[in-house]
Amino acid sequence: MTHKTKGIVLRTIKYGETSLVVTILTEKFGVQSYMVNGVRKQGLKNNKSIMLQPCSILELEVYHNELKQLQRIKDHQWHFIYQQVLSDVFKNAIATFLVEMMFNAIHRPESNTPLYEFCEDVLIQLDSSSKAAAANFPLFFCLQLANQLGFGIADSNFNNNENSLYDLAEGCYRNDRPQHNIFLEGKQLTDTQELLKAMHTDELDQFQFNRNSRKELLNIYLDYFSLQWTDFKKLRSLDILQTIL
Repeated sequence: MTHKTKGIVLRTIKYGETSLVVTILTEKFGVQSYMVNGVRKQGLKNNKSIMLQPCSILELEVYHNELKQLQRIKDHQWHFIYQQVLSDVFKNAIATFLVEMMFNAIHRPESNTPLYEFCEDVLIQLDSSSKAAAANFPLFFCLQLANQLGFGIADSNFNNNENSLYDLAEGCYRNDRPQHNIFLEGKQLTDTQELLKAMHTDELDQFQFNRNSRKELLNIYLDYFSLQWTDFKKLRSLDILQTIL
């Protein structure tokens, strides 16, 4: 039996001479891995392997068996065709980071439509965003993804005292400096509070952060994710992203 679902390609690995193993965040089944045979044959007319690169947003017809770890794709077509994300170096680096975050943080093979729609919308909005807004997508995405996964940083926990220190590991204010470095204070705290008020990517061009501020905030947010998932790996795209930003 086949099912139709949308999906975001997270990772593609070559298998054998002509096949691919593709990890996809699907709307209907969560994160799934698919074997796609014969898609890399030389001279194949209407070669569809180009669609199976990370960041692609697809319409899929898939075979699904809950007892299997490796599923199969019957057919795939574009759901959304990027105008800039795949060709613009700046936006491609950001999209690559976002997709690697999805791959590292979203593990459950089950339907979560709000989570899928959030991830899809961020990638689509990135494609048409201004450069100023695009630079803030990684920070926005980390904070909102944490909310989607159930361990978000609640802005209601913050006050406007720039001298306060907020311990992300404990989820509370404290007067002394903790032994770890997963905390927010001063401008980092107020910047995070303001970012949490942004409900959509349309609002991101109003935030004027310099390179060091973005780097520091992003590192703290990623450390926060590592607290939630013990197997959360260092992102390979991070160094490239921080250089470009």
